[in-house]
Amino acid sequence: MVENIVDNYEHPNKSVTYIKESFKGAGLSDDLFNDYFENVCGCIGERCNSVEQCYCLQTHGVAYESGLLKLEYLQGKQSVFECSRYCCCNLFCDNKVVQAGPNKQLYIREVLNKGYGVFASTDFSVGTFICEYAGEVIGRDEAQIRLKNSNYCKYVMQVIEHWQDTIIETFVDAYHASNIGRYLNHSCEPNCVVIPVRIGRLLPMLCFFTSKPVTVGEELTYFYCPNSNVLSKMPCYCGSKQCLQFIPSA
Repeated sequence: MVENIVDNYEHPNKSVTYIKESFKGAGLSDDLFNDYFENVCGCIGERCNSVEQCYCLQTHGVAYESGLLKLEYLQGKQSVFECSRYCCCNLFCDNKVVQAGPNKQLYIREVLNKGYGVFASTDFSVGTFICEYAGEVIGRDEAQIRLKNSNYCKYVMQVIEHWQDTIIETFVDAYHASNIGRYLNHSCEPNCVVIPVRIGRLLPMLCFFTSKPVTVGEELTYFYCPNSNVLSKMPCYCGSKQCLQFIPSA
């Protein structure tokens, strides 16, 4: 759970519940959802910009520079560990980017053949945080059931992480309840990537960051199912030169 998230966006489709962060859903254990880290930083009233003094930065590395995600995290899609509400640092900590809520320079509008999309109302540098893909965090078995349902499948995001000999899978379903992240569309040449961000616990938030410079008025997109070589029967309308003609499927 993250405190003080500022999110003033709304759904154009009022049948979908707007939420500020993901919540525990079907098939996910309480133990996993509430598995918080025991160690926190003791940077009382500080902004955590010193590796020598901050436990979080010493342990997990410095992911941000001037508020932007570093290139090595973007290219390697490395997991980010932010300071949490249990840390002693202040709200303006340099290691609390995602916790400030979605980027305030976004808007939603309809896109031909795509439904709705998310667009930039200003220029974005590489590494800019856009928003979380918020929704119902579900277990693997439940995800497999929903992925077979034509209504649910396009809203279930799967992220696979490899930690040494361990594989960690996270599934988030944004069908019934979500935030503005629900409206980012697929592109075969996207300008955003999904990065797992952990804030005080093992379960990550799935977050969009820009992987390319984005200009005002440009649609924000990401590549669906990057771990799969399977294409669905749904036509792709991204319009890129490298278009696969069909949207990838899990």
